[in-house]
Amino acid sequence: MSVQISAKVHASESSSKVSKAIENVSGGVKPIKVEEEGFIVFTYDSETALHNLFRKIRERQVLSVVRRLLLNGMVGDTTTIMINKQVAFSGRIVLCEEEEESPLGPIYLKIKSPNINKVIDWLAGLDNLERRRE
Repeated sequence: MSVQISAKVHASESSSKVSKAIENVSGGVKPIKVEEEGFIVFTYDSETALHNLFRKIRERQVLSVVRRLLLNGMVGDTTTIMINKQVAFSGRIVLCEEEEESPLGPIYLKIKSPNINKVIDWLAGLDNLERRRE
């Protein structure tokens, strides 16, 4: 599995603040690779970068929305969702359905796995939602 979290750095933004927003999405997990060329891209080689998102979406009780966005963003063995960059900087997670919902552009979270359906089920499975209701 690989996880990539990236965001464009606009001229009016500080690259360190964009990096901080990305770090907040991953929960501070150290990436295996960081690239900067107008876009900051953090790459991870395991699901540990998703643990913070796993916890945050349960706190906000938005499993069904997250699941829908993950399934809608799926192409082959990859899925992509968008996260509001300004909100992520403050340490919270708010997903975007459209790029325009994040005024300076969203953070893109891309998950690639040969078992992408299992990853989606783990991250935002409806069975997890059902267990919470019991």
